[in-house]
This record gives sequence, C-alpha cells and structure tokens, in this order.
Amino acid sequence: MSTAMSDALRQAGEVELPRFTTEELTAIGAEDVSIVQRQGLPEWLGQWPDEARTAILATALRAVVARGLVRSPTPAELAAARESGRLDIEPLGDLRLILSARRAPDYVVLVLRETYVGALYGFTGPDGGPALVHEEVTPEGFHSFRLRTPENAVEALAQVADPDAGARADGPELGEPEPGSPAQIAASVTGLGPGLTRFEAVHQREAGDRRTQLTVEEVDAGVRVLTATFGVAPRPAAAREASAAGLRRCLQALLNDADDVFA
Repeated sequence: MSTAMSDALRQAGEVELPRFTTEELTAIGAEDVSIVQRQGLPEWLGQWPDEARTAILATALRAVVARGLVRSPTPAELAAARESGRLDIEPLGDLRLILSARRAPDYVVLVLRETYVGALYGFTGPDGGPALVHEEVTPEGFHSFRLRTPENAVEALAQVADPDAGARADGPELGEPEPGSPAQIAASVTGLGPGLTRFEAVHQREAGDRRTQLTVEEVDAGVRVLTATFGVAPRPAAAREASAAGLRRCLQALLNDADDVFA
C-alpha cells in the first residue's frame, strides 16, 4: 500500500479497490489464497472442454493485464509457459496489495450469511496503523474489494449483520448473560437461516492460533449475540442481547482479538 493510499484511507475510512471475476483471479493463480474460494471452478466454466476453458482463462488474464494490474508477459516468457504449462505472474498496484493481504494477513475474519460471503484480511499499513482488505463475493462469481480502517470495517460488518437496523438504540449495550450450559447456548443456533450472520476470526498469538466465533441473530427484541473461542485462551459459548452500540462493541473486540468479546 502506497503512502498516498494510506493517507486517503485515514481521511476517508475506506478506499474502493478493483473488482475481479472468479475466472480473472483463477487465471492469475489468486484463488488458492482466498478463504472465500469456492470448491473448483465456477460451474459454468467447469462445463467447458479443456481447450475452451484455457482460452477463457487466457482472455481473463489479458483483461487483467490491460487494466494495468499484472505485468505483461514477454514473448520469451509466453514461449516458456507453452512448454512448461506454467506462467509466473507479477501483480501490480492495487492487485499487489490485495494479494499481499490475502497471502500474509495478520488475521482473517470470514463472514457468512444466507446470501452473503465475505472476508476481511487485517494487516499493518506503511504508516504503522492497522488496515483491512474487505472482500465480498457474489453468487455469480464477482469479487469486490475495499480497503477499510478497523472503525470503518466495524460499521460495515454491523450493517451486514443487522441490515434492517433492528438492534435497539438505547439501554445497556449488552444484556445479562443468558442462562443455560455452553452446549445448550451453542446449539440454540444452527446453519445459516434467515436473520443469522456468522463471523469467524483467526488470530495468530505467540502460543498458537486463536479462533473466535461470533454469531449475530436478528430476533423480535432486536439482536442476540453468541460467541465462543477455541485454540489459545479458549472461552465457552455465551450469549447476550445487544444494542446497536453493543453489536459494534462486540465486532470491534472480534477484530482486536479481545480475550472476552463481551468484556
């Protein structure tokens, strides 16, 4: 990330990055480093014969080169690639930033909803401040990317989890802990039905990985938040009702790898 982009991010809170198709990312070998990748090629692409599929991916690569996001291969490199079946890709500009964040993030957060798939890749910017690349994937295979500050990311995730702004605006940020055993609380929500959003964050600590799950459920009274942590410093499942401010507080704690999301 350039210093100019870092300055723009701090001023605006978010910066739009290029959008790609799944076949473009496949053509440059980027799908293998995405935590939101789908199994195999897109269904429509997998139905084509090998020759047609190769032509489609070659065209996709040319499209990315034309946008100035990949260095154009030299004739010698193309000739060698025809022999070896492998072409080394050199990403440029915003694509380099996206792939760098995907391949070596400080932490990752997977976001799943019934009709939504996304991920955030946290890293440290050139100014020493935290930043995230936010990836959203449509069912049609379009990948949108946006650079966000942590504060901006919290607001974006709150809108994903509570799209109708049903969380109460006043009262305590977090309600009293719900009764029941951790197993009962964990079993109270399953799958990805309507009104459910699941977040899973993986942070690397000195002692190993720490995985925190946060589930947001839209209920009649507003928003219910469930959390559990595994790996380093595990915590059992717990649930509370949350206000709009409480939801954002929990999301901020998730990004910060807080010992207790509800603390």
